[in-house]
Amino acid sequence: MEYARTRQEFLKRPGIGLAQHWGGIKMKKALITFAMMGALLAGLMAQTGTARRFGLDDFSRVTRVADPQFSPDGKSIAVLISKPVLDEDRYAAAIYRVDIATEKMQLVEPSTRISVTFPRWSPDGQRIAFLATAGTGSEAHPQVFVVSSQGGPDKQLTMAPTGVQQLAWSPDGSTIAYASADEPEQKPGWEHFNDSFEVQLNDNFLTNAAQMPMHVWIVPSTGGPSKRLTSGTWSLPVSRRRHRRRPGPWGGPAASRRGARGRPAAARRGPRRRGWRRSGRQD
Repeated sequence: MEYARTRQEFLKRPGIGLAQHWGGIKMKKALITFAMMGALLAGLMAQTGTARRFGLDDFSRVTRVADPQFSPDGKSIAVLISKPVLDEDRYAAAIYRVDIATEKMQLVEPSTRISVTFPRWSPDGQRIAFLATAGTGSEAHPQVFVVSSQGGPDKQLTMAPTGVQQLAWSPDGSTIAYASADEPEQKPGWEHFNDSFEVQLNDNFLTNAAQMPMHVWIVPSTGGPSKRLTSGTWSLPVSRRRHRRRPGPWGGPAASRRGARGRPAAARRGPRRRGWRRSGRQD
C-alpha cells in the first residue's frame, strides 16, 4: 500500500478533497449561524433592557403562598400568605379565603399572630381551625385557634404546655383532635439541674433535649377542657423540629413542620449508615 508523501498528494486521492471541501462549508455555516444567534440575542436584550440579578435585598419583597385547603363544598380555598417583617426578623402569615368562581380574596385571619400555620376547614365550612404561637418567652408554643370562615375575632382552644403540632376535625365538627408532646419529668434534688440526655436514632443536630412522646388529645371546637386519649412511651411519628420565625429563604410557615433536611421527620430512614474508624476498619 502506497502512502502519500505530501499533503497535496493526499488531497488528490479520490474522495479526500471533496470531503474536506464539504467539511469546510459546514464549519462556515455553523459559524455564521452562531454569529446570527448572538446578534439576535443582543438585540432582544437591548429591547427588553439590561437583565438584573436576583439579590439579597429582593428577599424582603418576596410574598409566600402555602398550604392551600379546599372548602368542603369545593367553592373556596383557604391559603396562607406570608410577608416578611424585617424589624421582627420573621414572616407574618395571614389566612385568606379565595372564591374560585370570582377569584376574589377575603382576609380571614390577619397576620397579627405569630407563626400562623395549618389552616383546616370545619366539615360544614363555617369555621377554620389553625395553629398559632401563644405566650411569650419560654412559654411561647403553638396552640389551636378557631375563626369564622368569613373572618372576625378568633378563639384560642388549647393551652398545651408543650405546644401543638397537628390538628384534625371530627366528622360532625364538634371536636378537634390534636397532637402534643408530654411534659418532661420533674426531677428532684440535684437531678433537677442535670440536663443530659441520650441521643436517639434520627435525632437531628439541633436537638438540645430529650424528645418526649407525642400523643393524641381532643378539645371541643367551641371551647372547653382538653381530654387526653393516648399515653405510653411510644410516640406519634410527627415532626420534632421547632417552629422557625426567621424570614430566611428556608424559613416561613411551610418549613415549620419539616425536618432538618426539608422533609417530614416521619419519612426519614431508620438506622444510620455504617461509618469508618480512623484505623481503616468499618464499624
